[in-house]
Amino acid sequence: MADWQEQFNLYFNKWNEGFITFDAAPIKAFYHDDFVGYWGNSKLTIPDQYDRNYNVEDVLRGMPGAIKTFTPLHSSHRAVDEVSVLGILTATYEGQEYPSHCLYILRKTNDKWKILRVMQYKKFHNF
Repeated sequence: MADWQEQFNLYFNKWNEGFITFDAAPIKAFYHDDFVGYWGNSKLTIPDQYDRNYNVEDVLRGMPGAIKTFTPLHSSHRAVDEVSVLGILTATYEGQEYPSHCLYILRKTNDKWKILRVMQYKKFHNF
């Protein structure tokens, strides 16, 4: 397993811990200083944009006990210190699965892989 994959798996573990503790700091530690995310669905003309200062705490408190899993479908190095990962992110909350397509861009900074970009698009209408 590549070192970026280990860091990426740890990121999702921190999300799952956060749904119990409501502590966003361990999640935000994975964001690059220049982090920008985009979230969309078929009802939006333009995806919502957010940065590293968005309120992760509200997300955690809004879905107590949820679980996030990520199934990678493809990854490729864009540069020696940058990798893109395409896959399906599934949030499971109260027994219901909410899948979405996601593209993550990770960049190695100071010997640590950080999440630079997230592009997330709801996969199904029930999400």
